[in-house]
Amino acid sequence: MTTTPVALHVQNLGKAMDNRIILDRVHLEVAGGEICVLIGANGAGKSLFIRCVLGLETLDEGSVHICGRSIQDRLHLRHHTGLVASDHIEHLSLLTPREYFDFVITIYQVAAEYASHTIKTLAERLQIDMYMDTLIGNLSFGSKKKVQLLAVLLYRPQLLICDEIFEGLDPQSVDVVKELLASYPQEGRAVLFTTHIHSLAREFADRYYELHRGTITVQRW
Repeated sequence: MTTTPVALHVQNLGKAMDNRIILDRVHLEVAGGEICVLIGANGAGKSLFIRCVLGLETLDEGSVHICGRSIQDRLHLRHHTGLVASDHIEHLSLLTPREYFDFVITIYQVAAEYASHTIKTLAERLQIDMYMDTLIGNLSFGSKKKVQLLAVLLYRPQLLICDEIFEGLDPQSVDVVKELLASYPQEGRAVLFTTHIHSLAREFADRYYELHRGTITVQRW
């Protein structure tokens, strides 16, 4: 009997900000091959949770493991995760999408033929092909997210994390992103995305967590 490997395991994660508990010893698990949604109102702490999971914020307590290893293993963490963020992407502002993709291709040693085909195909589908030589800092909120998504899809990590990815997208782009996310959990890969829109969460997520008043609970459809 085989078991599905765990892409993300969060146990007793606690985090306080300005003397206020935001995450109160929360648990969450995402299996390989699974699409998981974390839903919660704006300001509930979803983005902070993601930053803690990816080691971008220190944990007050608890542990996070990505594909079986602690996030203290930074090289493993960066190799096995990819993030589409809603904020804190100022480091990309002075790069163009083309420059950013070239950087990702080099760092992750992506095969040239695969990279070229993926960029051409997805840039057209995501309607960012006309912005390839525009500074990312000058792009719209939605286009910045699409650039990040394409960059992650170049190296296809085991765990793709998207923070409010549908915000700022036009209906056509929403449909394309949903298709890309739905097809991503191949060969054991997993998706965790956050949203405050229940209808989007219900369309294709396998597991549904809700963040409310600092706690995360498993919900039933």
